[in-house]
Amino acid sequence: MHAWQSVVEWLHEHPSRRIVIVAAGHYDKDGNWHPREGEATFELNTRLPDGRQVASRIQIRDEVMMEPLAGDMIVHNAKTAIEHLLSRERASEP
Repeated sequence: MHAWQSVVEWLHEHPSRRIVIVAAGHYDKDGNWHPREGEATFELNTRLPDGRQVASRIQIRDEVMMEPLAGDMIVHNAKTAIEHLLSRERASEP
């Protein structure tokens, strides 16, 4: 597992990294939006050196976003998604 890292440090490591913040919620089967009150979704996208993209999402409650470690949790989630993708690939190699 990686050491904790700030959002700014993580973003500055590579210029193709993006974090998009959107309202948390879901669409039902009829296409109607149902917001999740008091939460935001952080969509994290990273382009790997070979051009592929890894995306992950984390939902954080409004009151937790004020905590100093909230940004670190977001970065940790992105790193975990990348780690899982790469470990699955290594496992499938002959």
